[in-house]
Amino acid sequence: MSDWVKFRTIQHPGGGSIDVWTGDCINNPNNPTKSGLQLNTTARYFRLNGQGKWVHSHDFDGDLIVWMNSNDAEKVEDIWNIALKK
Repeated sequence: MSDWVKFRTIQHPGGGSIDVWTGDCINNPNNPTKSGLQLNTTARYFRLNGQGKWVHSHDFDGDLIVWMNSNDAEKVEDIWNIALKK
């Protein structure tokens, strides 16, 4: 992972976690370096259980955090797969 990416981790009561990165929309936490430019609009990315690629919030059907809070008995992997647009 790139050392410029600072994120928070949300533990889910049903098991698992989601990492959340929020930053300027010109950046993507999958990129090795941070852009020197700023567009002054934010973007949010999620990553499942601290592994794999970061996924943009637009790739989910609604707000993933709301999905998690509404389904605390489900495993986070199941919520991820349901909320992710096919």
